[in-house]
Amino acid sequence: QMHSTQLSEYFTLFVLSIYSLIFRIITHVKKRSFTPHKNSFIGTIKILPEEWELERKQEKDEWLVIDATTVCGDTCLFISVHAKGECLETYVHLRTGGHTLVCPSTLARKSAGTESIFLAGPLRLEMREPFRRWRVQYKGMMTDESTGKQVFVTLAGWWKPTSDAKWRYNFVDSPSLEDQLASRPFCLVKHARTAKNLLDTSDLVQWGELHCEISIDGEDSKEVRLRGLRSRYSDVVLQEQQFSVYFDHGDRVLWSRRHCEKGPITHGFIARGDQKIVPLHLTNKDSVYELNYGDSDIINFEQMNLPYAVSKISPPVTFTYPTATGESVSVSRLTVRHLKYDGQAIFIQRIASYANKAAPSLPAIPEYIAHGDERDMPVLRFSHRACQDSSITGGKAANLARLTSIAKGFIVPRGICVTTAAFEAHLEAHANIKKLIEKLGNQGNDLETCIHLGEQIGAGLCGSIMSEQLKEEIRETLNNETGLETRFAVRSSAVGEDGAELSSAGQLESYMEVEIDDVAEKVLMCWASNYRRECISYRKQYGQPINPSMGVVVQRMIENGVAGVMFTCDPVRGDPSKVVINAFKGKGEDIVSGTVTPDTVVLRKADGIVIEQSDPCCLSTIARNRLHSAALYLEGLFGGPQDVEFIVNLESDDINAVQSRDVTGRERESDFELRTEFNSSNLTDHECYTMANVGEVMPEPVTPLFVSTTTKLYDSCIMAENEVLTRCNRHYALGVSIFHHRTVLNHGEMFLRMWEQTEKDRIGEIALGGQELFTKEMFEMGKQRYDPLHKLFPLFRIAKVLYVL
Repeated sequence: QMHSTQLSEYFTLFVLSIYSLIFRIITHVKKRSFTPHKNSFIGTIKILPEEWELERKQEKDEWLVIDATTVCGDTCLFISVHAKGECLETYVHLRTGGHTLVCPSTLARKSAGTESIFLAGPLRLEMREPFRRWRVQYKGMMTDESTGKQVFVTLAGWWKPTSDAKWRYNFVDSPSLEDQLASRPFCLVKHARTAKNLLDTSDLVQWGELHCEISIDGEDSKEVRLRGLRSRYSDVVLQEQQFSVYFDHGDRVLWSRRHCEKGPITHGFIARGDQKIVPLHLTNKDSVYELNYGDSDIINFEQMNLPYAVSKISPPVTFTYPTATGESVSVSRLTVRHLKYDGQAIFIQRIASYANKAAPSLPAIPEYIAHGDERDMPVLRFSHRACQDSSITGGKAANLARLTSIAKGFIVPRGICVTTAAFEAHLEAHANIKKLIEKLGNQGNDLETCIHLGEQIGAGLCGSIMSEQLKEEIRETLNNETGLETRFAVRSSAVGEDGAELSSAGQLESYMEVEIDDVAEKVLMCWASNYRRECISYRKQYGQPINPSMGVVVQRMIENGVAGVMFTCDPVRGDPSKVVINAFKGKGEDIVSGTVTPDTVVLRKADGIVIEQSDPCCLSTIARNRLHSAALYLEGLFGGPQDVEFIVNLESDDINAVQSRDVTGRERESDFELRTEFNSSNLTDHECYTMANVGEVMPEPVTPLFVSTTTKLYDSCIMAENEVLTRCNRHYALGVSIFHHRTVLNHGEMFLRMWEQTEKDRIGEIALGGQELFTKEMFEMGKQRYDPLHKLFPLFRIAKVLYVL
């Protein structure tokens, strides 16, 4: 019996060794990397199409996490973005200045923003360059856990890499599947298929630095540098644990355990301070699994058959939260130490819901794209679905059509839109004006030429005659909608007007109290206003189309009312806890144009309580409450702060909404962001930079184009000549950096990689930096970060010199 047992063990070991060999062949063939050999450094200069594809929003379900902290752990940020179906769910946790602030789960439409922008409530993540530059902005309310109070938090900055992006499972090996092997040691085909599936995923991780500015409740902004991991992977796991550390000397550790249907998979690697990537295995698993219970003070890893011990030197601080799809997420932070270098560790546990809940449904925003004959209709009622297509009716009319279909607690006065099809038909009948517009579209025109052409076009449109057929259709449609005894507001509605980023409010023409016989003339004047000096200058400045097509809104006017503008956030500070109302007994245009001083009411958004109010005030309590309800409804529906134009009927206190658009300008870069957008990231707080003679060669501040192109070329060329390096980074520049639009050299990267020679001979350091810069502590860190030189390195260097000669 003993003999048969030994034979069984030997046979199992033999099968496992064969499996390991097969596995190594599969993983070696499938390995992918963004970091090529240094002989191919030219390929690292350009951004690959694959990189844009990987970094944009994905159609599949995915999870994006940014975790960053200071070395001492006094400021920590955790951002989670979970895309499920058509829903986007975000969670933000911030600890700074003794405050622990939380923004619970916020739901938004995945379609909000663009392919490169994740937008959900107060959070905005914007990819500017894939794997190289992300903008992180938070502007909204957070709950202070110690007091339970809501505070207004602004956070804005740039996330930039301190490593190339890594395929998460690129270092999967046979020990990664040891649990599956133990339960099914002879299922080689299934295990090989599991490995192949892992290696085929687009799961990516990247270490980086978030350089940002934080302000709480209007206090002075605090500038911080947070370092950590940005993870992005598919959302198809049952349970997952991830442990990561960013050490003070540049080592970065990542280890994870993923529970799939066929069993758990463990995997890890170290991104060393010298940018080498080394596979990592955990030898005492319970030290991580039971992290929250403190049962083990040492986490023992193994890399390249050498121990890598991580000591816990502080108790973990944990927070948990549920997701809208039923998942439970637990996050623990603690301070750890390797050798004499501290780091901040984060342990994330994610457990999927067994019920497999679907993504929550959000209120639908009416959207319609006109087809066929609908696109050729010259006049559309607000209630017609094709009126919601802004490409044929313009921004204002499309917005009014959407408001008409979702009105709740307010009224949208009836009206029509004279479409872009009518405008194009008018141009066909007036060839001289059409030719001028075609000339205006020439991109080579300077501003003065554009303005001159615009004046000619405007004069031509005002002096032209509208066709009798279009006049009759406008008259007949208005008669059916409102009756001909009504007075009308005739307002411009340009294509592309009133966007979230930019707004042309007040630049295009509007006419009030227009009688039916004068509507055609005012439509022509609205078309002409599209070519005013102000509009052309604005579009030229912001790079918008110079001659967009134009629709015109004709809407029933409300007599005997209070007109006003309501912002569902503070329009000056961006504070989302307030609703600001400006109202005046008269025309709303007088408020927008600033010709009158309106009454002001400031409400607390949460409950509608009055914070500030003019005395006397033209708004009744009923009207004020109804406006507050409309503010909550419209902001919730459109997913962001709204700028609402309204008229209150003095007899009934009914609210008439005549416009609702996104508040513009909230997403614009702060002064801090503009100053630091092109600054380079720092691997640690102990980097050493010098201008050397770069300040003489390039004395002027560098431009954004230079930073995006030439800087990487310089860095790749210089580092490719480094005898110690074997690979050339694609996303993270090692030797050449930019700070405040000035080019500097990373002194440490150039000399501490050869710390043995630099410590003995300081002449190279002095020649580049002008003095001895490295301290004893820097040399000690260099010894930990970089491997000793090969014993034959001097001979290799001599041979290279002889080869060049």
